[in-house]
Amino acid sequence: MEPRQLSRCLSACIAEPARASRGFTLIEILVVLTIIGVMVGGALLSLGVVGVDRRHLEDAERLQALLGYLRDRAELEGREYGVELDREGYRVWRFEPRQRLWVSSSEPTMRARRWRSETPIKLRLDGRLVQLSASKNPPSAVSPQQAQPQLGVDATGEFTVFAVRFLGPPDTETVELAPDADGELRLASEAGR
Repeated sequence: MEPRQLSRCLSACIAEPARASRGFTLIEILVVLTIIGVMVGGALLSLGVVGVDRRHLEDAERLQALLGYLRDRAELEGREYGVELDREGYRVWRFEPRQRLWVSSSEPTMRARRWRSETPIKLRLDGRLVQLSASKNPPSAVSPQQAQPQLGVDATGEFTVFAVRFLGPPDTETVELAPDADGELRLASEAGR
């Protein structure tokens, strides 16, 4: 072999590995991303960021939306609405002044609902704690004479003075729904127990 040929062969052999090691293959990148994903997922689960039971917050938001809707209906129709809470859920009543009775509604938006969470709910009316009774199932079995809505909204859209406290599982926030001084429904939360 001539020195020129040897020189070309050596430069080609040296240059080949340099070209091959310029980047990572697709498989190497996917393996690294999979490892990172597993580590992040494990960290999130161990910190409790994922999987926290937030159904009590959803219950509070759902009740807030319903009460806002009832306020709008009360103002538009010029009639009173009430919500009866118990340990299992709540039901909506509307007041019929001619009959002087609370009547349940057949509208889907006002049907009886169950709490999604199984954590305790505390009700305060005018600052006094009210014991919630067991559910009256089925809701249709409750006669208008037995209806006792605790939360009310009158024809002007004003609420009774109340505070509903949704106690979440340990180490989660507690949420309270209550009307503020302006009559707007507010959700306030505090750190876990």
